[in-house]
Formats: sequence, structure tokens, C-alpha cells
Amino acid sequence: MRFHIVSLPHTNTTDDFASCAFTEKVRKFCIMMHQMLGHEVFLYAGEHNDAPCTEHITCITEEERKRAVGDRHYTQASFDYNLPHWLNFNQRCIAEVSKRVEKTDFLCVIAGLAHAQIAYAMPHITCVEFGIGYGGTFAKFRVFESYAWMHTVYGAQQHNRNPNDINGNFFDEVIPGYFEVERFPFSAEKDDYYLFVGRVIERKGHTIAQQ
Repeated sequence: MRFHIVSLPHTNTTDDFASCAFTEKVRKFCIMMHQMLGHEVFLYAGEHNDAPCTEHITCITEEERKRAVGDRHYTQASFDYNLPHWLNFNQRCIAEVSKRVEKTDFLCVIAGLAHAQIAYAMPHITCVEFGIGYGGTFAKFRVFESYAWMHTVYGAQQHNRNPNDINGNFFDEVIPGYFEVERFPFSAEKDDYYLFVGRVIERKGHTIAQQ
């Protein structure tokens, strides 16, 4: 199979950007699909890349990326897809995917509505949101990170609709996040510790443990 995987305009798919959950999903998806399963993977991303793929296509220069992020940390970068760097990145992705895409390929996006422009420009290929842990989903084919989040999205999208109306598709799927096991070595001898799994942001609850 052939996958066209789109990353973000404000990061690079390298370990230096591991604090961005979305970028890590892209990098690990490339590992899983290309390195482990042997599929063709075309990655549309920033200038620097460590993710294994058939072809890495640069859709934003490092100079442009740094200018877009500015003085903020990259995890604080905006997902406002009307900003110039988003518009430029998406347009370049459309142009580059169009050069390579075949009828049975998959377009895999990770930024919800911020990537919708790419999918809408190529309605003839199958678009999949492959790691939904966010709001603002749009694609017909959706993979969620958990059942809890899938039903959170369903509830948010229900609004004033009849509660008996079907929300979601029977082929919506849940595939939990994937990990590089070698990065989590087991040690039988260790000091007492607390284990926190999640992004280190306040709404994830780590401050409660600290208190």
C-alpha cells in the first residue's frame, strides 16, 4: 500500500520535536508503516527528518518554520490554518501530493480541520485522520486514539440533533497510540518512583500528583 503522510508546518519530524504529540504520531506512523510493515510512505513535512520513509518531501523551509514559530516554543504554535505559513504549507502539500498520488493511495492527515484544505483539493483519493485526539475532525474515515475520546467527539458534534440520529460511522476505529518499546527499557532494580504518562500540561493532572 501507499501512504501520503502530512506533518505540521511548525515542527520537524525529528527527536528534537518529541514534545509535540502530533509530530510524534507522524514519526511513529512512518516507522510502523514503512520500516515495520514495508509499505510505501511519502512524508510531507519540514526540512529536517529522521522518520523512515520512501521519500521525504520538504513543504516548508527551516527559515520559514522558525519565522512562523517566532519567540514561542513550538508546542505553543497556532493551528490557525488561515495563517500564511499554514496556507503555504498546505498549498505546497497539495502540489507535491498531486505529483505522486495514485488512485488507490491513502492521504493521512493529523491536524484535523487545519489539514482539511489538502483533502478537499483531492476528493478522488481516500483521506484518513489516523490519530484523532483532538476536536475539529472532518474526514469520512477516522481513527481515534481511545473510545473515550471517540465518544467525546461524537457528543461534541451532536449539538441539537435528534439523539436517535447516528453520529459517526460504523467503520470508525480506535487504535491506541504506539510506542518504540526500546525506549522504555525494563529494570528490575529501581528506586521508588511515580510514573506519569501523558503530555506535561496542567489539564493532564500532573499538578495534582505534585500537590
